[in-house]
Amino acid sequence: MKITPHSANINDKSSGKGALSTRLENDNNINGTIKAKPLKKNEDSVVINESELAKSTREINNTIGSLQIAIKAMNEMSQKTEELIKNSEEIHAKDSQKSEIALKESQDIKADITKIFDTSTFNKENVFTKKYSHIDPKIKFQSNSINPDKIEIKNTKNLNDFLKDINLQKKYAKEGIEALREKVGETLVDDEKYETLNKDALDKEQFKASHNTEGITLERLTKLLN
Repeated sequence: MKITPHSANINDKSSGKGALSTRLENDNNINGTIKAKPLKKNEDSVVINESELAKSTREINNTIGSLQIAIKAMNEMSQKTEELIKNSEEIHAKDSQKSEIALKESQDIKADITKIFDTSTFNKENVFTKKYSHIDPKIKFQSNSINPDKIEIKNTKNLNDFLKDINLQKKYAKEGIEALREKVGETLVDDEKYETLNKDALDKEQFKASHNTEGITLERLTKLLN
């Protein structure tokens, strides 16, 4: 009986080059995704630095936006607080009917101030509950001092103090914006990074080729000048 040796079919992907090709495809194509080419050390460092810079700049810009919304809201709150101060005098009037009307108006005004405080947001975050000092210690803005819960509509002194606190916090918010804008400038322009050349990133052969003067002749130079 003649025994014929079994030879692998080159089209059979279960053996030989076909199997190797299949294994390589499977290794590089897991769940339908291609493996990313690993970054070189220098490339990886650049990506990380750019990511950190972008994140820092975005956070600063978001904070500036929040403070701007807060200033706008405080402008409205201060106007309404002035109305409360006027009404507080009428609340203590001897005319009970007039006093009652003033009291009702003041209650409505306080509700408006509370609504402004509770609904002033930037990027879906309340600008008065947001923490700012961790972003930059120069930011003195503290919204807890202008929480409408502190308003006493019958107390004129309390209302005057509340108005002063609003104006003070507006000042701090504006100063905070300026500090953050300076910080953005310092982040984007760092002179120390440009003082030295990174020799590792320099292709020596291409650098030499770009400075090769062998091709420059007197004849060519004369033509260029003409």
